[in-house]
Amino acid sequence: MDNYLKFDKKQPMMWVFGVFLIGMMLRCIAWSNTFVIDPDGALYIHQARAIHYSQWTSLTGCGLSYVSNYPILVAAAYKIFPDWIIAARTVSFLFGFAVLIPLYLLLRHFFNNTVSAITTLIFAVTPMFVGRSVDILRDPTYWFFMVFGLYFFTIRMEKENRFFLFLSCLSFLLAAWARIEAVLFIAISCCYLIYAERSVKKLLIFASPLILIAVIGSLGAIFTGISISRFHRGAELSEKFSAPFVQYHVLRDELKLLAASQQTEVLPFFLSAARSNIWMVAIGMLIKQVLEAFFYPFFMVFLIGLTNIRQKIREDIRLLYFSALAISSLLMLYAHIFHKWVMDYRFLAILIFPCAVFTGFGIEKLLSWLIIKFSLKESLAIAILAVLILACALPKNFKPRDADKLVFKQIGEFIAKQAGNQQMITISASYPTQRWVSFYANLHYKGAVCPEPSDATCWDIFAKDTDSLLQGLKTRKIRYFLWTEQRANKSIDIFKAPYPQQLKELGRWRHADTGQMILFEVL
Repeated sequence: MDNYLKFDKKQPMMWVFGVFLIGMMLRCIAWSNTFVIDPDGALYIHQARAIHYSQWTSLTGCGLSYVSNYPILVAAAYKIFPDWIIAARTVSFLFGFAVLIPLYLLLRHFFNNTVSAITTLIFAVTPMFVGRSVDILRDPTYWFFMVFGLYFFTIRMEKENRFFLFLSCLSFLLAAWARIEAVLFIAISCCYLIYAERSVKKLLIFASPLILIAVIGSLGAIFTGISISRFHRGAELSEKFSAPFVQYHVLRDELKLLAASQQTEVLPFFLSAARSNIWMVAIGMLIKQVLEAFFYPFFMVFLIGLTNIRQKIREDIRLLYFSALAISSLLMLYAHIFHKWVMDYRFLAILIFPCAVFTGFGIEKLLSWLIIKFSLKESLAIAILAVLILACALPKNFKPRDADKLVFKQIGEFIAKQAGNQQMITISASYPTQRWVSFYANLHYKGAVCPEPSDATCWDIFAKDTDSLLQGLKTRKIRYFLWTEQRANKSIDIFKAPYPQQLKELGRWRHADTGQMILFEVL
């Protein structure tokens, strides 16, 4: 803390309760403003339903090759809230809100009550965290355990209670169970214990949950006869290291072929330049995603907190740990871009949470500047800063979320109303819409119906012309067919005789991404 700023150590807890109350209220608003589930959420609810209905073979056979802790929690919540969407959102809501508690406790080990509360307020109102806290995704669970792992590791630095090392690794493992990227925190924590503290004993205590899991996995493999690789996600982890390099060379080769095939004057030169500068494109994409995930005004606070960071690290060795986490997370995200070239804002949480301490330094400097520059009372400076934070974030948090996607929910519910819920409803929609339509159509069926788009369900995959479309619908025993204008090729014309006699039109809808959509019952 800056020496010229002397905060009262007995700050009222009203700031803390106010922050938590604001965080909860914004998440309630986001819940009411969310009209459809995230497409990935359909897969997690499918797993939860498979657990609830004991359809064990369906657990990893529908778009996901592993079971995280999130669908297990959703299946448990369903016993309390007998609605799959409400149960899943409740789990996300609870963890997405509860993460503010360990975050505040973590910040209290670096700052006083006031700075910690205002810094927590930033995370309470950041649009990405607010919105994703009510989405049916595993990320809020992952955030909660990840931040608790950071909290326990920080406590251990101060109190030298080695039991906190055990709890820290255990928390990181629970976070990794939700998202495998959290193993990075385990690796960096091990490196910190070796480099900064040079203690093999502490390293063994920290790694003891890992050792325990390895022993249990080995015994499970021996007694069940199942390969030990089924008890962990090692293949997925190794892929995250190797795939970016493979995809980099694949992309270069594809750009070379694409440039050679172009007949225009400019495009071949552009593609050739892009091929030589893929790494710079990735940097640009990463910078854009970081700025938007942090939220631009709050990223500026983070940058302010980085001033004199070398001196701060020399004064407090704990900051070396958080710096290492932030840098390694940034490098991992950069590698991820080469692998997928897609990065949702929620992926940036692994970078943003370790940066919370540096954001706290930015808040501290801003409060100091307000008090000294304008001769303000501490309480007034705090209030001004809190109002500015809210003014920046509230407009975006009040916006409806994916209201235009409501049409896909309406189609699914229309099908469910037509067919009833006594048996599984087979639907063939286009690849981008299959998850939504199939999920909502089978939402109240007492069983786990896979909504994942595939060759078995999506007509725009298996149909080459009108004859193969109708034949495919019948051989796959598809009951409902959703035609979409923008996914239909010229070889598919279901409106010419005799094809209309095999399909009964039930309704029409329109969406900007799909054009006109027509629902048919297959006769």
